[in-house]
Amino acid sequence: MAVLFEGKRDFLTNCFTREELGPFLDRAFIESQMYNHPVSILLLDVDKFKHYNDKYGHLCGDEILKYFSSTLRLSLEGTEHYPFRYGGDEFLVVFPKKTAAEAYAHTVKIIKNMKSRNFLLKGQLFKMSFSGGITTFPTDANSAEQLVGKADKAMYFSKRYYRGTTTLYTRIWAKRVTEFTGVAVICVVALVLFFGRGLIFKSKGSGQGRSAASPATQRGGAGKSAGRVPQMKQEAYDTIYLKSGGAIQGIVTREGASDTEIKLKMDQGEGLLIFKNSDIQSIERGKK
Repeated sequence: MAVLFEGKRDFLTNCFTREELGPFLDRAFIESQMYNHPVSILLLDVDKFKHYNDKYGHLCGDEILKYFSSTLRLSLEGTEHYPFRYGGDEFLVVFPKKTAAEAYAHTVKIIKNMKSRNFLLKGQLFKMSFSGGITTFPTDANSAEQLVGKADKAMYFSKRYYRGTTTLYTRIWAKRVTEFTGVAVICVVALVLFFGRGLIFKSKGSGQGRSAASPATQRGGAGKSAGRVPQMKQEAYDTIYLKSGGAIQGIVTREGASDTEIKLKMDQGEGLLIFKNSDIQSIERGKK
């Protein structure tokens, strides 16, 4: 691999140019097959680069690219890696002899350094981030074109749904299932709130299993509130943010090892919902 160091480098970032990538991966794959070790790549794209470039000018964009390349070198110092400027604000890092999990562990170092090493522009500090995708030869692909193509899919999956994170190509399906599960939970909650069938809610003072419908509904449907569960009171409650993008407000009554329970306070009723911790993005505490 040392021959590559005689190849072309990008004048701005000092990373290897894109033209060097194909020949380098061909040699890396030959070594991988000879010695039976993997080759992983990280393809990353700078988040909001166009925004900064358009707002502050191309000189600012150039400084951001220098910042990113220097952060890559700092984070991966002592680790065998080969950085390329893939194009525009995209970088590609080759990790010979590294599995996808090992490449991801190195990526976490880059993320941590980026959080602690803010970008300085005209006396103002900016927090920068990137979205990435990781693939591995030969488990994910058997050619350079396939390997980079799948890394590109994983990167854009991160950019679209989980900006600021890195996705392993093999984990895209699992993340989609998680996302679908979260959406399904929100839909079920919405249906229960709308129809008030008593599947979860109990009205104050009611017996076990009685519907949480409003008094007007219980009187046979008279009144404007018939068939609807009243909305949340306008107070400051805890908020559970789901990975699917939804949010539920109430009072968190229990945080277990595998799930979290939240009590929903209604005008004329209350109820409990239980979420798996794996579906929760974060919990924001409100004032009681």
